[in-house]
Amino acid sequence: MMGAGTISEMKNLECINLFVEDLPASKKFYREIFDLKIVYEDPVSAVFKLENVMINLLTISEAPGLIVPAKVADSSAGQRFMFTVRVPNVDEVCGKLKHLCTRRRSRQLH
Repeated sequence: MMGAGTISEMKNLECINLFVEDLPASKKFYREIFDLKIVYEDPVSAVFKLENVMINLLTISEAPGLIVPAKVADSSAGQRFMFTVRVPNVDEVCGKLKHLCTRRRSRQLH
């Protein structure tokens, strides 16, 4: 039974919109770290499809049009989101992420 003031139709998360400062770097991160493929792209956004949800990377300049009258948080405000992802073996996945991030940093230094 639904309580007063609830919206029962809103139970299917379709897309997470992330406002990004550097679209090319963000696309590279999601392709390399998560091995995701782009399913839609234009000059200001790139959409990746996970199993049950999409991630839309949207350049920060386009964000105000989606959230007016709210304001877009500045990147210096600290962490602005966190993902929780279920994996079969946390230690194994963390090891892979550590390796990928170390390799990525090494390439950036050279």
